[in-house]
Amino acid sequence: MRLHKIFYALEITYWVISSITDTLAIRYMRTHILPNQSQRKIIFDKKLSLLSIVGENYKKAGEIEISEILKTSPL
Repeated sequence: MRLHKIFYALEITYWVISSITDTLAIRYMRTHILPNQSQRKIIFDKKLSLLSIVGENYKKAGEIEISEILKTSPL
């Protein structure tokens, strides 16, 4: 039961932190994009970089989220 609560807390905090990192990654992309670069790739890479600062579990959750996005909307 305790492990279930930990995963639940991780999931809730992930979605809050994910929203923040999305915003920061988009801001980063707007100021660092070069011609012919994929906006989404810059955003995804920056998001994972920011999530890794928070913790490895958050980065892994971000990788899963991005993987699911890319299944239906590839770069």
